[in-house]
Amino acid sequence: HMQSRESLEAVLSRLRSNGIDFVIGGSGMMNLLGASEQFDDWDVMTDASPERVRAALSGLEVSEPGPQAPFDSDAFFEVTIGTEKVDVICGFSLVVDGEKVRFPALVASVRQGLPLADPRIWTRIYEALGQDEKALRLRELRAQN
Repeated sequence: HMQSRESLEAVLSRLRSNGIDFVIGGSGMMNLLGASEQFDDWDVMTDASPERVRAALSGLEVSEPGPQAPFDSDAFFEVTIGTEKVDVICGFSLVVDGEKVRFPALVASVRQGLPLADPRIWTRIYEALGQDEKALRLRELRAQN
């Protein structure tokens, strides 16, 4: 299933108008880099505070499921727009070997007008999550570029 840009833009316009910096990570980033075809949702990463992001998203259909191991981010917002989901993650963090590891929302490139997260950071995230196939695809992509 392909996610539309409209659902993403509805969320990003809220963040932009509130001066909140963000990057696109996860499978949406991989798709825009040409490393995968399909993805189920957009992952938007920000280092802004949960309070600022919650205020920016007010009026949209938002749920806030609590952190599920190994995730330990500052906040996780799941925005539903029609049939689509956009996840906004504040202070993306994982517990790795008992330690909390924070992965910053750094812009590495811009594709189709969207700021993309650093594939090196996402390689580490996928390795920590045991998603070796995705980590490998990102390594191959980086070797080509």
